[in-house]
Amino acid sequence: MAAIVLHDLGRRDDALQRFETATTAARESGDRRLRAWVLARKAMVPANYGAPRLAAQIAEQARRAAGKADSAAAALAASVAARAYAASGQPDAAEDALRDADRIAGRLSGAEAADTWLGYCPQKHQVHRSQALTLLGDTAAARESQRNGIALSTAAGMTCTLMLLDGAVCTLRDGDPLSACDEAAAAVTQAPGRYRAGLVQQRAVVLYRSAPVGARGTVQGRKLAEVLALPAR
Repeated sequence: MAAIVLHDLGRRDDALQRFETATTAARESGDRRLRAWVLARKAMVPANYGAPRLAAQIAEQARRAAGKADSAAAALAASVAARAYAASGQPDAAEDALRDADRIAGRLSGAEAADTWLGYCPQKHQVHRSQALTLLGDTAAARESQRNGIALSTAAGMTCTLMLLDGAVCTLRDGDPLSACDEAAAAVTQAPGRYRAGLVQQRAVVLYRSAPVGARGTVQGRKLAEVLALPAR
């Protein structure tokens, strides 16, 4: 749990150290599902902070640990693998993993599908699905996941903010960088102060730097830079 919080705060090295300890403990416990869950959560650190190939390797370890049973850990591992493959330019592997995640998530029930730390509820699935599809450039399907996920989320929560930022990336990919900057600035601004740093900040900065240089010099681009406390350029 400490590793997850450190991940959300952007303290990636500290998070990885904690996950190393958790992975050892999970392995020693003999609980395959717990080990798979810890590995899948560990994979989210490089997935979210610029090392997607490493994330894919760890996610595949999680998928092997989860085995063939339908479980929350297996669904999470497949979803993170889909995101990692999409971010590292491996669309076929990403789509295969996403189909696997959809299949497993659709079969979960009871505690496995509960909105708990160890469960994999529909809202969590839509969050991961939104990110994978956004990275794949399938903006229509990504927007559908964003709508579904936001409907299941607390408006002031981090997951809602992340899906709004995915939506801004979709707008950028669809060729409207000015609206994308507006949407990203609004998403960060509406988030509670405690959620504006770390992962939210990192996602928004990536969007800003992905926008054409000309767009960054517009009113919309400068506004996003101001919200992120970046030098406008």
